[in-house]
Amino acid sequence: MISWWRPILAVMLASALGAEDLAFEVAVAPAAQARLVVRSDLLAQASALKLSWSRDLPPGPRARADAYLDICLVTADERFFALAEPLPLDRATDAVRIPLDAAHWSGGDGSFGTDAVSALAHIRIRIHAPHERGSVRGTLAVEESSGRGGLSVALAAAGLVDRGPWRELRLRLVGSVDAERGNLDLVDGKRHWPLFLDQPATVDAGDWRAHGPARWTLRLRPDEQASGRLVWTYG
Repeated sequence: MISWWRPILAVMLASALGAEDLAFEVAVAPAAQARLVVRSDLLAQASALKLSWSRDLPPGPRARADAYLDICLVTADERFFALAEPLPLDRATDAVRIPLDAAHWSGGDGSFGTDAVSALAHIRIRIHAPHERGSVRGTLAVEESSGRGGLSVALAAAGLVDRGPWRELRLRLVGSVDAERGNLDLVDGKRHWPLFLDQPATVDAGDWRAHGPARWTLRLRPDEQASGRLVWTYG
């Protein structure tokens, strides 16, 4: 069961996401969402989702900064991956391209990648707007892949980060979704320092919200030093 999502009003769409754009409409209300059925074979070769929307704003002040739109990709075995950075609803209309890679999606079930894409069952488009009313209408389309990029590692924070009694080196895997399952280690001869996967997030009034993509973290004691090469092992 997915307990981090609390729908108050849902717009159920029975059509599968196919060759044509799929339209949706969601009421602007706390935790409102639309559920879009997905053909997993269509997304097997997808590189990105293309989302466009418009807001039906009621008379009065413009949209507040705390209103945002989130997308959740749910697999057949109920793993879920939300946008690493939810989309602000501070404009009446907008359009975005969202790559299907680990840098743009976050979740409590590991790093997003090829296995999750091929197992997708449906997409949830969720509105968080505690002080707003009206509705959001939009379309969702799939952009097919023209090839996979190479796997690389990027710093998630400059240098070591102090965290309580530890110092942490934080890294992100970027460039490819083919590295969803595996392990990252710092290796120096026979010494191995394993990195663990950490997903920054907060829970506010029962709603889970990601803060950036998942990161691989090397944790060291204050007096500990480590050097070597990073090794990715496919799981």
